[in-house]
Amino acid sequence: MKYNILPKSYNKVHIIGGKLKKAKLNISNDYNLRPTSNRVRKAIFSWLDPLAKGYYCLDCFAGSGVLGIEAISRYSLNVTFLEINNNFFNSLIKNINRLKLNNISLVNINALEWLNNINKPKPFDLVFIDPPFFRGMIAKTINLLESLNYLSHKSIIYIESEIGQSNYKVPKSWLIYKAKDSNNLSYKLYIRS
Repeated sequence: MKYNILPKSYNKVHIIGGKLKKAKLNISNDYNLRPTSNRVRKAIFSWLDPLAKGYYCLDCFAGSGVLGIEAISRYSLNVTFLEINNNFFNSLIKNINRLKLNNISLVNINALEWLNNINKPKPFDLVFIDPPFFRGMIAKTINLLESLNYLSHKSIIYIESEIGQSNYKVPKSWLIYKAKDSNNLSYKLYIRS
């Protein structure tokens, strides 16, 4: 699928709930950046709201950072953002500084490299996996999260992919909680049991 330059309306994305509700994020106008839309985020966080309170969160492919910042706005104690693209990372720093967020960790790195090499932090309770399309990163990320013990006993894992690219396998201990397809996206929420 070919992506066009984002329309001007995408240059500003806003937080839809919690203490930062209506806060605007200035984002890079780059066709490689796909911030999760308000409509999709509304669905995701309505699924998460009854489950997620006071969690440690990992945003594996942060991009605009909207998923992790939405989690901070609502219930996360700490969010670790991983982003390899320097432009996206710098925009994320500016947004986090402007919003005066201090319960975050920012790492300018490839998520798979970080997962392979980092000293293990406290296990994550909530993980967002929304990688660039067509690069086969979902299966690798799932494998590293599970095999290297990055997940807490009842972690919640969100996975977003393009429809037709969602043929990844999850461990038997990951139970599907909610799933939806919208336009060209497939998004799923798993609970680790």
